[in-house]
Amino acid sequence: MLLVMAVSSGWHIQQLDYVMAYPQAPVDRDMYMEIPKGCTLSSGVANDFVLKIYKNIYGQKQAGRVWNDYLVAKLKKIGFVQSRINPCIFIREQTLYALYTDDSILASPGEENQEDHARHAISWARHGFPGRKD
Repeated sequence: MLLVMAVSSGWHIQQLDYVMAYPQAPVDRDMYMEIPKGCTLSSGVANDFVLKIYKNIYGQKQAGRVWNDYLVAKLKKIGFVQSRINPCIFIREQTLYALYTDDSILASPGEENQEDHARHAISWARHGFPGRKD
């Protein structure tokens, strides 16, 4: 619906892809994992040790929720307001930001306004823009 509205209104649309999104969010509790088979240690036996996880790993049950909480907090910090009707939509001035997993869409009536919001929205996270070399 956002894309239909943006295209019919002649707005500028920009797709954002957060590269390695889940590992960017810090874990929300202490987590440990066994040392993978085949890894060697300089001292001791691998079975005697575990690894503490500091960042989320793809495949963890809570990784998506933690990433979402992290990104929502960052968006709110830079002035976006989360929609009460659809929690995946954020609004800042005339810019709409739609979040889906680790991808997003920015839509706004002015390209310069959108570029400014895009820079702010992703300045704290590694990202990739299709077709651009930043």
